[in-house]
Amino acid sequence: MPKLTDWATPEGWQKGLRPWTESFLSSRGTPDCDRCSSVENDLSGQEKERKLIRQIQAMAVPLGKGLYRGILKSVAKVWNPMDVRDVGLLDKILSSMQAAERALTRLEVAVESTGPQALAATLHSLDLGRMEQVTTVQLLDRIVAALEGQARNIGS
Repeated sequence: MPKLTDWATPEGWQKGLRPWTESFLSSRGTPDCDRCSSVENDLSGQEKERKLIRQIQAMAVPLGKGLYRGILKSVAKVWNPMDVRDVGLLDKILSSMQAAERALTRLEVAVESTGPQALAATLHSLDLGRMEQVTTVQLLDRIVAALEGQARNIGS
């Protein structure tokens, strides 16, 4: 019976050997296999996509449901990041969510200086009853800018 290649054995598979890996290709003397290279690139693209989706999903709690879903809807026109198959678009979603997270941190600092009444008044001036109604980074930025302006006036 012919001997199986290392990747084709259970032990080799458990060690992570695959037919398209560099070590396998170089052991065969064909490091420039175009088909194998495209399979590797596709796998790394899929892994990047999965990683971005996990990072986006992890933003749901820090951002809150309204802002999280609002960003998904405004940036990608989806409710679930798993519906996005474009790594560039996933990257854009994550960047927007990270910007929103930074803005929320700035908001917390501004509220510490101005007090919760200033936040309530700012939300009321924008016809919002509560922060959960904030669904875009742009609206959040307007709120933060207003409170930071009030905080500067208090400090003067």
